[in-house]
Amino acid sequence: MLISVNKLNKFYYVYKRKRSDCLFTNIKISAYSKLVSTCGFVLSVGEVLYLAFNFESYVTWADVNSHLRVGLNYLYVRFYTSLVTIIFLINPLASVLCISWCLYNKRIMKIDLNGVLSTVAQRPCSHFDERPDEADISLLVIHNISLPAGQFGTPFVDDLFMGSIDCNAHPSFSDLKNLRVSAHCFIKRTGEIIQYVPLDKRAWHAGQSEFEDAPACNNFSIGIELEGTDIAPYSLEQYKTLTIISKSIMQRYPKITPSRIVGHCDIAPGRKTDPGSSFNWPLFFNMLEQLS
Repeated sequence: MLISVNKLNKFYYVYKRKRSDCLFTNIKISAYSKLVSTCGFVLSVGEVLYLAFNFESYVTWADVNSHLRVGLNYLYVRFYTSLVTIIFLINPLASVLCISWCLYNKRIMKIDLNGVLSTVAQRPCSHFDERPDEADISLLVIHNISLPAGQFGTPFVDDLFMGSIDCNAHPSFSDLKNLRVSAHCFIKRTGEIIQYVPLDKRAWHAGQSEFEDAPACNNFSIGIELEGTDIAPYSLEQYKTLTIISKSIMQRYPKITPSRIVGHCDIAPGRKTDPGSSFNWPLFFNMLEQLS
């Protein structure tokens, strides 16, 4: 009888301790979840309010769509961060695996069936047309651009691709009158990407060009513009973004291999020099290999 009472007392003690631990864990989970959810909610609501009070400043629905995407992304962050927090409090090892999986997926941008990149600002322009063969996308061309030359962070590159540039804004813009050009994507010095043309469509970026005896590279290539010049070093953020988007494109269009990633200078020698000597090809290809 004494043994039974001792066992019962021990069982009750263990049960009470576990129940207390469980209660404490639940309190921590609840507190962390509420904190994360509140932050995410404030950020997402803030984005929507910003959109509402600055509605008149947007020119196209693409601008509105871009800000709505940001608001939705905050909601996604709120959900997944809460989930990872709960998993960490229950099982730290599982949370590490969860975070690793999220980081891996973050390294690859998703491209939908229309050639539109996910989580990227969209500025649809009219400077494109249909490819002769949508199945033959086999070349990635890297360019550079800055307007005026050597000046970064201006709105004129966007104006050029959107067909709304004021050629009187700078003396060097006189040659741009009636010029209709575009790139699929533009990467700013900060690493931010803007997509102007769906990847499945033919952007007007290469001009008169040839690669491995195949003329008119616009027909089968994707063009990415880096904000920069031939002599100014590109930012590390640009290399990181270019690496991620290049890897995503290679997965979506397997005909594009590292040997078929070239500069504008390679397909229009003598006429074009970009991305110039300032572009570090070994660094870029090493980062691309590391990402793989």
